Amino acid sequence: KVTPLVGCASIVGPVLAGRFGLVFVDGSHADQDVERDSLLAVRLTAPGDIIVWHDWSMPSVRNGVKRALDGSPGRAENNLYVWER
Repeated sequence: KVTPLVGCASIVGPVLAGRFGLVFVDGSHADQDVERDSLLAVRLTAPGDIIVWHDWSMPSVRNGVKRALDGSPGRAENNLYVWER
């Protein structure tokens, strides 16, 4: 089942609970915002789940994701970055 949630992570994030098997992150491109969105995605997933980020070609997106994941490896595919927990 897919439930798209659209909104600012600082507003939508605090009301989210439970576990999501897949999180697609496509929000602000400011590195601080990407880091915040990424940490939220990690909180909502568990080992074996997948997080995908859009706009991987942007340095600010790469920087925010790398800070949030603290060096955990993922894989780049086209303009996406895919990380399996």
